[in-house]
Amino acid sequence: MRIAIPMNGGQFSGHFGQSSAFRIYEIAEGHGITRHWDLAVPDQGGCSVIPGLLAQNGVGVVLAGGIGAGAVSKLRVHGIQAVAGVQAGQPERIVQDYLQGQLTHTDAVCDHHERHGHGHGHGGNCHGHGHRHSHGQEG
Repeated sequence: MRIAIPMNGGQFSGHFGQSSAFRIYEIAEGHGITRHWDLAVPDQGGCSVIPGLLAQNGVGVVLAGGIGAGAVSKLRVHGIQAVAGVQAGQPERIVQDYLQGQLTHTDAVCDHHERHGHGHGHGGNCHGHGHRHSHGQEG
């Protein structure tokens, strides 16, 4: 099994769609973490590219802080389970807690983008609707 953690600048990223990389942990049954590596997200990656990229790398679970319903849906299409609302921390500790059934998370999917009418420059559709949000003028 492989588990992915969204990263920015070598730290846990609070938002799936804004991650610059994913730390992939390989888990061996009965042995825990056997190895890990960082997988860079292409510059124009965003939520339309990330699920396929993770699937190509054998990821089965994503442990994320903030993640939109659209991204969760796209991950499911690729057979990847998303665990949402994970508190920030050391990536390896997050994975260990998940494996031991002790991970604190809310399973809450981000919806603040729809309520406030703004986004964060995601490439693609992260939030379950068919358009990209932008700051500033609507149109």
